[in-house]
Parts: sequence; C-alpha cells; structure tokens
Amino acid sequence: MKRTSVLLFVVVSGVLLAACGAPAAPEGAPAVPPPAPLPTPSTSPGDGVPPEAQDLPPLPPGPPGAWLPERDAQGWPRLQAELAHYRLDLAPADLELLYTHLWDEDLQVPGRFTAYGRTWAVQVSLRGQSTRKAPKKSFQVRFDKDDRFMQRKRIELLAEYADAGALSEKLWYDTAGLLGLQAPLARFVTLEVNGEQLGVMTELEAVTKDFLVAHGLDADGDVYRCGMYNCDLTEQPPPYSYQEPWDKRTNEDAPWDGLNALLSQLNRTPPQDFAAWLTRRFDVEGFLTWMALDAFIANDYQTDARSFLVYEPRTGQWRYVPWDLNNAWSHLRRDQPADQRPWVGLPVPSFTAWDPTAYELAEFRQGLGATEMRPAWCTLRTRILMDPTLRARYAERLRTLLAGPLSEAQLGARIDATAALLAGPLAEDPFALPDYTAASAPFLRRFVRERRDFLQQQLSALEQIAQTGPLKLDRAGRDAQGRLFVQVLNTGAEPVSLGGLYLTGALRDVKQAPPLPALTLQPGTWATFWERPAEGELALGAQVDPQRPELGLYTADAHHPLDLLWLPPQAPGEALARSPRGAEHYVRLTDGAGTP
Repeated sequence: MKRTSVLLFVVVSGVLLAACGAPAAPEGAPAVPPPAPLPTPSTSPGDGVPPEAQDLPPLPPGPPGAWLPERDAQGWPRLQAELAHYRLDLAPADLELLYTHLWDEDLQVPGRFTAYGRTWAVQVSLRGQSTRKAPKKSFQVRFDKDDRFMQRKRIELLAEYADAGALSEKLWYDTAGLLGLQAPLARFVTLEVNGEQLGVMTELEAVTKDFLVAHGLDADGDVYRCGMYNCDLTEQPPPYSYQEPWDKRTNEDAPWDGLNALLSQLNRTPPQDFAAWLTRRFDVEGFLTWMALDAFIANDYQTDARSFLVYEPRTGQWRYVPWDLNNAWSHLRRDQPADQRPWVGLPVPSFTAWDPTAYELAEFRQGLGATEMRPAWCTLRTRILMDPTLRARYAERLRTLLAGPLSEAQLGARIDATAALLAGPLAEDPFALPDYTAASAPFLRRFVRERRDFLQQQLSALEQIAQTGPLKLDRAGRDAQGRLFVQVLNTGAEPVSLGGLYLTGALRDVKQAPPLPALTLQPGTWATFWERPAEGELALGAQVDPQRPELGLYTADAHHPLDLLWLPPQAPGEALARSPRGAEHYVRLTDGAGTP
C-alpha cells in the first residue's frame, strides 16, 4: 500500500497518530471538547469488586530482575510456555468514567489487580493515543511503591488492536534483546476487566527506575522521556509551541542540567569534533544497532513515539531506549484483507533529514489545520550519517545484521514459535479474527524477506547519502565586524544554478527565507552570501541564531537537503571550513583566515 493511501485511510478512520501519548490539539484544528467535570472516583477498595478478589500473601520478592526471562541457545529472550491471566476489577462507575473520558490522559481510578493467586490495590488508567478509540482498550496499571508487582511499580497492557496478528511488537522487542539492546521486556498475557474477557494483551515493561535495576543499569541513573512531537533531539526549550516538553522519570527533583547539556552539545559540536564527542558521551554501538533494527522493522512516526534517554553516572554515558514499536509497518493490518501484502518500501534512512516522509507528513498535518507543524527528524541520526566514519560504521552494522540475525533463516523460527504460542489464546480472544490469526506468521515471514531485500538494495545509496549532488556549504563564519557569511561551492564538473534553492538558518523551517536567486556557479566556484551585505555583495536571507547557528541548503521542493551544517557560536574573524574545499573534513579558522 502506498503511504499516501495509508494516510488518507488513517484520516477517514480517525486514527492519524498511532502513538503512545496524547498530543496537543494542532493549531487551527477542531479541538476535542474538554471532558465534563469529573465525579470523584470511588476510593473504597471493595466497591464494585467481586468477593473472590481477596488479598492474599505477597509473592516472594526475589532479586531485582528475577522476572526477566533467561536466554535460549540462540540468545533470544526465552519464549514463555503459556500466558499468565490478569484480572482487573473496578467499580462500574469508575470503568464508565474511563470509557467516557477517553482523552483525559491524567485520569486514574482505583481498582484491584489479580494475578498468580494474589490481589493488589492499584490505580488504573487508559493508555495510548489513537488506540483509546479502539473497541479493545489498552491500560496502565500502577502499584504502591511498597507493594510492587514482580519488582515493578507500573505495567503497560497493550491491546494491539490494529495488529490483527498480535505478533509484531513483541517480536521486535525480543529482537532488540537478541541484538544486545537494553529494551523493555514484552510478554503475552490474557486480561479480563470486570468479568469481561479482553483476550490477548502485550504486557510491556515500563521504563522507570525499576527498569534500570532489572537490566543491570546504574540504579541512580536519570531517565528522560521526550515530549510529543519533540523527539528530534533539538535544543530545549523546543522551538515550536506544539512540541510538548520532556518528562523526567527518575531523580525528578534534581536539576535537568545533564539533558540540557547533552542536547546543546549534540547541536553545537562542530563536525570535525562530532564523532569523538559522541563516542565519549553516548552508547554509540547500541545506537547504531538500534538504527539498523529501526530501519529493518520499517518503524515510523518516531517523533510521536516518545522514546527514552537514560544517563548512567557510573559510565558518564547516555543510552537510547526505544518505545512504541507498534508504529512499525510490519504488523498485519486489521483494516486490510487477511491476504494483504506487507508494505516494505518505507524510505531509508528514516527519521533523518533525508527522509521524504518527514516533509510529507508535516505538510499533511498542516493541511489538517496544524499550520505550525514542521518536518520532524532526528538530529542525532542525521549527524551520524553526515560523519563519514560513523556513516560507514552504520552501513556495515546494517549489512551485517541483514546477513545474519535479521534474515528469515534466523527470524522465521521465532515467528513460527510465537504464532504457535498464541494460537490457542487467540482462538478464545473475542477480538481476534481467525483468518488473520492464520495469516500472521506467513505475513511476517514475507515482511522479513522482502524488507531485507529492499534494504540490501539501498545500502550503496545509504553509504553515499551525504555526498549526493555537487553543491556544498563550504564555509561559514564571521568577518572582523561580526557579519555572518556563508559560501556555497559547486564541487561538480558542470555549471549549476542556485535558482529556487532554499538556504535556511533553521533546519526544520526550510522556507524560512525566499529562494536563492538564479545565479549559476561554474565548476569549482562559489557564491558568498552576507548578513547585512555591503554594496555588490549577495544578501543572506536566512535568519541564523548566533547562539544556536545551523545552516541547511535544500532543493526547490523543500524536501531534500543538499547539505547541512551545525556550528558553535562564532567570534568575529572565526570560520568553519571544509578542508580542502568540498571535502568531508572540516577545520576551524581564526583571525580572519577564512574571511572572503
């Protein structure tokens, strides 16, 4: 299915954003009416709870992480032999409250959670974004900090309603574990709510302090979650009002200096220092592996996914923790025929400045009334691909994983075993569709096979992604009076016109300034654009923040970057230059050495 067709369907069906957090209403878009004043939820532990849901002795606490599965001989998290059954009991009025106030993200009601012969007093809320409208709901269950469930204060129960096979999200979290990534544990359970059987759910580990302890990470670490539409790792506060702030999950009362410094350095470190800085400050190996897996599963809408960054004081490094993998285009769509063909053509590299869908989605949402919406792509991913050494490492990582762990030969058995595990429970699931249950494993196998083939065909272009086209941002700096200048160089063998191209000082606002004039550059020549131009000089229309300088040169359709540049603040007489001209190597020039 073509992406445009998918997006049109999404609007018609009212599920535009398959993400885990409720967004702010887009500017100019029809707003969801606010909920009516809420009655006070019932707080009586027994109100509406069947008499058989009694408190039992607590489970043995066990060591941290004792509930995590062992690894099998291939390195997979060991697949469970059966599905545990969970039960939620809420006062009927409280359940009705949740179901009639779908968009109140803060609404929680008391209830009872029963599993393994034991009952806990809990707080229950709905979770998800568009999934709140689905007939089968997803829930978040919170436990008292002194009476945790298997060492956890919170669990997420995902309905996976859009995935008629219910296989893919857990498969990809398991694959992340196979590849050595610190990712949330996912397992299957069955759920009933007030006696109604909801069938198979995916239980997903919450990323909290409990996650750090269970996975052997620094228990004193900082866990941050990016805000809705604010996962592109730009400096904070975010530049646009629709972007929601980050959330801190641990050490909440401590300063946010670490995150703020990381994002500032990510966006201000000059290109010649970037690889060394990133290696010191970030789990680069883990992130390169995640980028490869993310590309393979055709993950999408990452800006809506609200993933996590974790800082470990004992190592001084940050690591990325993925979230919301139900946005991958690998699930068996309930809204399509059971014999549907998987869509494997999501462009690579996704969630980068070269991802055409970032620009298409922004324009699509602008058309719905979100007029401030801008293209969303990740600074970290993009800068990795701009650096020749890091780009080569990423391409090699993707090539290696496609040849081994991400092949059908490796994934096929896991897919079949997971489908066999779910066959019985899905037969009892009131929301399952038998034809889709039978089709799910063959569908996923085909996705694995065809997506792998697609990516292998893209590898050569991926290795040259930052070197397409002859035009380069060759130098940028300030003269002795502090005037900013930018030089655009033609590195090709033929004349090239700048007419209609966009030169911007805000990388998510491509059309910040009018298009460049119809100026033709001969091979090996450059044009210099000046802030506050003198007579005879070319004017720089782009507005560049002197404290957060960045530059982008884009094609006339405003969808394809020709070159991108991140700079630190510059003093008069300082410049950043490619050396030699047009190369991928940069140097810092001082004392006016780079001034035209």
